[in-house]
Amino acid sequence: MEGTILKYKPKITIITPTYYRPDLLKRTIVSIQNQTFKEYEHLIVGDHCDWAEDSRIRFIQNPNPHVKNVGSVGKNIGYSKAMSNYICYCDDDNVYLPNHLEVMYNELSKGIYDIVYTKYYHVPMGKGD
Repeated sequence: MEGTILKYKPKITIITPTYYRPDLLKRTIVSIQNQTFKEYEHLIVGDHCDWAEDSRIRFIQNPNPHVKNVGSVGKNIGYSKAMSNYICYCDDDNVYLPNHLEVMYNELSKGIYDIVYTKYYHVPMGKGD
């Protein structure tokens, strides 16, 4: 799926590094697909992952061996492949609230801020639940 070409230039890119956690990754992908803001691309960088139900999702295989707890490698690869001017990160064990991208894009596109962040909520759900 790395060669997928979008029919539009995305306004925002979400980068998700992952490694062998399909249960968590699925939950993350669904939360992003449920966004009120739809003009995005979602780059999933890792090993052994594939879910091609959405043309906005691109899977990029990490060419190097996996290094435990080094998610920044996947984020850097995603950053180099992003097609938009704005970048968000969503690790494979996180989810977005439905209006997250809309809020982020609206603030970033004002041209006032270099970085925008939101609060987070910790909801203990168990591994992959």
